[in-house]
Amino acid sequence: MKKEERQQKLVYLIQQLEHVTAAELAEHLNVSKRTVQRDIQEIESKGVHLQTHLGKKGGYRIQSLMNNNDLTLSDGEVYALYLVLKESVSLSTLPYQQEISAILDKLLRHPNVALRQTIQHMNRYIRIEQHTPMLLPSLFSAIVVYCQERKVMALEYRSDSSQQLLVENVVFIGLIVELGMWYAIVYHIGGGYTKKVKVSEIVDISYSFYKTIHTQDITLDNYHLYLQQ
Repeated sequence: MKKEERQQKLVYLIQQLEHVTAAELAEHLNVSKRTVQRDIQEIESKGVHLQTHLGKKGGYRIQSLMNNNDLTLSDGEVYALYLVLKESVSLSTLPYQQEISAILDKLLRHPNVALRQTIQHMNRYIRIEQHTPMLLPSLFSAIVVYCQERKVMALEYRSDSSQQLLVENVVFIGLIVELGMWYAIVYHIGGGYTKKVKVSEIVDISYSFYKTIHTQDITLDNYHLYLQQ
């Protein structure tokens, strides 16, 4: 069975059975549980929203369009979320300023009257002085995807020392933050070593070879063992 056909059947099974586990889906499709989990990740990336239930009786069901982003938070968690996001508008270099502002606006219009009033009071009596941080490039979100794919990418960035524009074939391993500075950890294909590249210095990224490189043994926990000498 081809992957596309299998994924279509997987969605059909979830719809028909209403609530089904990965093990049950694997049995229906005659594949491994891991294959089912990979298929579900791909299906969700295509826009199909699934509810995941944890625990012994955990499983999957299709979300309705009305509640596909429902998230239950305690009052304290709502307050903390509001303050963290309010602070991040001023301090964060991440390219999600509009999204953060949209969430803050939704919190200020929270349907729970008591919560809404408390958040509005916080908004009135807590001020975080604004400054204009240098935002990371909009391709930040794409880098997160590339870290998962482990495909060979042509990375174009400026050298710290000379500001020379460099182009290298790399595989993205992950992202780290040191003293407020975001770095991409990459594996250099030609050199066989890892290196840190400032995300703010990245100019462009494109697929170089349409294949996945086996670098799963290199992680954010051990990348320093492979650093360029």
